[in-house]
Amino acid sequence: MPSARGMKHTMLFAWMLVAGGWLAGQAAEVRLQRVPEGGVQPQVITDARGVVHLVYLRGDPKACDVFYARREPGLREFGAADTLVNAIFVAVSPADVEALAALPGVRYVRELRPVRMAMTRANDVVKSAAAWAQLGGQGASGTGVKIAIIDSGIDHTHPSMQDASLPMPAGYPKCSGDECAYTNSKVIVARSFVDQLVYAYPDDTRPDDNSPRDRSGHGTAAASVAAGAVVDSPLGRMSGVAPKAYLGNYKVFGSPGVNDVAFDDTIVAALEAAVLDKMDIASLSLGSASLWGPNDRGATCNEAAGVACDIQVEAVENAVKAGMTVVVSAGNDGDVGLQIPSL
Repeated sequence: MPSARGMKHTMLFAWMLVAGGWLAGQAAEVRLQRVPEGGVQPQVITDARGVVHLVYLRGDPKACDVFYARREPGLREFGAADTLVNAIFVAVSPADVEALAALPGVRYVRELRPVRMAMTRANDVVKSAAAWAQLGGQGASGTGVKIAIIDSGIDHTHPSMQDASLPMPAGYPKCSGDECAYTNSKVIVARSFVDQLVYAYPDDTRPDDNSPRDRSGHGTAAASVAAGAVVDSPLGRMSGVAPKAYLGNYKVFGSPGVNDVAFDDTIVAALEAAVLDKMDIASLSLGSASLWGPNDRGATCNEAAGVACDIQVEAVENAVKAGMTVVVSAGNDGDVGLQIPSL
């Protein structure tokens, strides 16, 4: 019997508009939850036949700017994306994938891959000193820039995450409820997506820390490399490449030994949040064995012309089109992809 983790798939739907009459008839069953930057959370409605309808309203509901998808009983939905990709994430048996792909409005169905953290090192290798010289020195590097770290979290109490000279930008910090306790003058965003890992597998899961706290240190290390403040360490004075930049904490990995991997839906959700939070740069120091190359599309993976074979490629490209710079590590799995060598 395959585990729930082996049944996680992505179902992508086309956009549709729903007539105002349909919404009006179901209005009593819709509970709208406001989110930052306008719009509401996905709304789920079950009709008398047990068919589930997912509705996502963007901006003013009266404008009927609606994302709509219909799914049959038995499909468990655990997330949706509509900013960078049009996707609904569901848990289904592999035997049902072909039938899902044949549903009207479905572009394609793709299995969600496990994604692991990738290590980074060596400030000197990237020749930071030469860049600093062109930017007015190390102390000015990164001024005003906002970098999203999509990783295991950030320890906002770490010495490299302290810079009292940085003013809080207007509209920040970006956080919700208890997450705000994990922000400071340098870490100006704190969001956790670990709940998508914990609750995605009701038959195969353990409790985890859903807060933005970094339980492994990997995210804090990645944040320090990108924008750590100047500190004196046992190894000498050190800093990130852009020590005056702000940081955003987008936690997608859980605690070691509990949720060591994330999946495409979690990564996409975090990247969408970073775009909506108006971060300038996103850092993804993570990856998995390559199934497709970044330019693989259409017939390469038996899809329609122009359709990216990798959902993360589609999300990253759309983030870049929205004005964000996205930096993705080459990964640690170059010897185990479908094509050798692979990144």
